[in-house]
Amino acid sequence: MGNYIGASKEEMFKTWVQELGYNKAVLISCCYPVKTVIEQSEEWAEGEVEALS
Repeated sequence: MGNYIGASKEEMFKTWVQELGYNKAVLISCCYPVKTVIEQSEEWAEGEVEALS
């Protein structure tokens, strides 16, 4: 993941979606610990996003 100094929230979110997928990007934007999100499966992330909805 890149250097985000001066990047907008929208730019950061788009980068997270490209690098990690939509569900993990949503969790990071909701202040989940980045390390936890990256280490978990996409299925876990999808379940967490559904629980937030």
